[in-house]
Amino acid sequence: MAEKITWKSFILPLVILIIFIGVIIGVVNWQRSRTEQDPTLSVNLPEEVIETLQEEATIDGETDRGNKVWINNESIQVSTDGKFSVVKDLKPGLNEFEIKAETKGGKSVSTKRTISQIRTVETTTTIPVSETSSLETPSALETPEENVIAGPAEDLTSSGPEDYLFPIAGLISIIWTLRFWTNSRKSVSNSLKNQ
Repeated sequence: MAEKITWKSFILPLVILIIFIGVIIGVVNWQRSRTEQDPTLSVNLPEEVIETLQEEATIDGETDRGNKVWINNESIQVSTDGKFSVVKDLKPGLNEFEIKAETKGGKSVSTKRTISQIRTVETTTTIPVSETSSLETPSALETPEENVIAGPAEDLTSSGPEDYLFPIAGLISIIWTLRFWTNSRKSVSNSLKNQ
């Protein structure tokens, strides 16, 4: 007589087979992760601090195929041959970037790069021209060190009374113009009232 097959007699060997396969896969992955080498990571930026005037920087490099890459904990897309490239915005001052590569087995390697973003400050300098020099003469243009004050704006010194006389004369002319305008308005207003 044939035994009747129930779902219990069918499920039990299937569960045992699945557990056995899972244990074998786990042991193989554990052994592979123990023997797996650390990933390689090369970044195309020097290790010392880089100074730039740019507002963006390109960080690119290469790692082993199949690895994942993060820059400052942000996942970066890696091509099939292991190359990566990303453009990052720079803030004024020091910008630190931690680049990390990780294998499928969880082994990782990281490196840091620092980029210093330098902002330029534009200063405008007024250079007084004395009566003895002229900008049209070639000699004044040939010797700029005699006519131009170089260096930061705080190093500029007063060259004489013309530095404050011209602004004062301009202020006085504005005051006289306003006074004349108000007086003429009053006289026009009075003449219209008298008519």
